Amino acid sequence: MTSGIDSVNRLKQVRLLPDGVYVDSDNGVAGTAWPIGTPGRPVDNMADAVTIMLARRLVKIYVHDRSGLLAPDNTPFGFIPQYIGRGGLGAGGAWDVDRLDFAPANNPGYQMYKGLWLTGQAGGTDPVWTEECHLYNVTGNPELRLIRCVCGGNITVGAQGFWGTDCDFINAILSATGAQPLDIIRASGILNLRDIVGGLNVITGDGLVLTIEASCTGGTISIYGDVTVIDNSNGALVQDYTNQQHRYRTWFSLNQGAASYNLYTTNQSAVLEGLIIKCPNAAAGGALTAISVQTDDSTPQVLISQAQGAVANLAAEAQLAWQGLCWLDKTRNLQVTIYGGATGFGYTLTVVLLWRSVGVFNSVVA
Repeated sequence: MTSGIDSVNRLKQVRLLPDGVYVDSDNGVAGTAWPIGTPGRPVDNMADAVTIMLARRLVKIYVHDRSGLLAPDNTPFGFIPQYIGRGGLGAGGAWDVDRLDFAPANNPGYQMYKGLWLTGQAGGTDPVWTEECHLYNVTGNPELRLIRCVCGGNITVGAQGFWGTDCDFINAILSATGAQPLDIIRASGILNLRDIVGGLNVITGDGLVLTIEASCTGGTISIYGDVTVIDNSNGALVQDYTNQQHRYRTWFSLNQGAASYNLYTTNQSAVLEGLIIKCPNAAAGGALTAISVQTDDSTPQVLISQAQGAVANLAAEAQLAWQGLCWLDKTRNLQVTIYGGATGFGYTLTVVLLWRSVGVFNSVVA
């Protein structure tokens, strides 16, 4: 009879808790006895959740908690456990995500985290795997592996590097602690690289704005795809293979004194392929006699000559254009020169530049 009752209870457990333990520190209870850990009676702490998972031979813990439970150490497991949150936005667009915190004393590696808000410093020596998570101010030791995640704040990479695919960076800083590799595939958003001192680093973007900070003093950074690169590195070898034509729009006022003014400063070496200047719906005048556009090299490369930019050609909604090839070194300027003087009234040009970044290849010259 007892055996029959045990079998019925086991069937209830299998039906109510098919593959995981439910944990909620706000609405759960302590303990490990059935039915604690089920959807209707979640457990309120991670230690009991791990005990239940091991006792019932389960592989998942459903984290329905916003207070920030600590991710457990992986020591008890002979398998890869999964921690699953609900994710998503709550009422009014506020974050209503389930959260886990990393702690240096625990090794959360060789465990899978999905649909969670993750923060803190991961201890141990094993890689941390995350999928569809939001990481904010995370230190990964030794390696972070991300799939379809959102990253914000400062993400610090451990000794074995960073691997991410289809991730979105929200004004994030990715900091290195040595010469570990970065392998980032189809990234989007805004990302700053910091403290890269070595290693082979590959970044493929899909609508990414990438800033390489001056603290990047070594290693190779190879960039592919749809990426806007701001290269402020100081010794790192930046290989920009994006090879797409970028379009940059800016504005320039002619109501200024006769002088040369910087129109555009490159953050990386580039090849200019086109320039369009559109006048406002008014004719230029005043003391202005002409404009020109050229580089600030020792021997300037002239795109729009003084004759082409004569005031007579700056009629209402007139356009001046240049098309060709012009090399512009990193940190050099494209300048506008005003001749004669100011227009004496508000007169602003719309300027569009067409340019491509240039990859750097290692070569040996005999």
